[in-house]
Amino acid sequence: VKQNLQKEPFTQYLLRIGDGREPTEKSKSHRDYIKIPDEYIFNPPEAMRGGKSLEECLIEEVYRNIKYDELASEILQNRAILTSLNKNVDKLNDMATEMLFSGPSRCYKATNTPRGERAANISQ
Repeated sequence: VKQNLQKEPFTQYLLRIGDGREPTEKSKSHRDYIKIPDEYIFNPPEAMRGGKSLEECLIEEVYRNIKYDELASEILQNRAILTSLNKNVDKLNDMATEMLFSGPSRCYKATNTPRGERAANISQ
């Protein structure tokens, strides 16, 4: 989500929603819904998409260089994609993980077993 610095901060908008102070609108099928301003909606032009899904474009926009080795760990630590449903988060996480780790996968098995003196004390 890109923020236009000349408009009010996105955080203020979210706080008004959370406090119930954001004006609502009505339509034929819905009442009391909140219209999200266009500048807060991610809608890349077709040229940017290049055959990719909107979800892929969103992940690439939020986590720049996700497909490349030079992706800084700070980018992963300081950014997040939020959704209203856990199933959507799971889908985006799976997609981002696949994009992040494009090489062959490996499975490492580990067990947590005590050794030495601690192991001897358990059997007593």
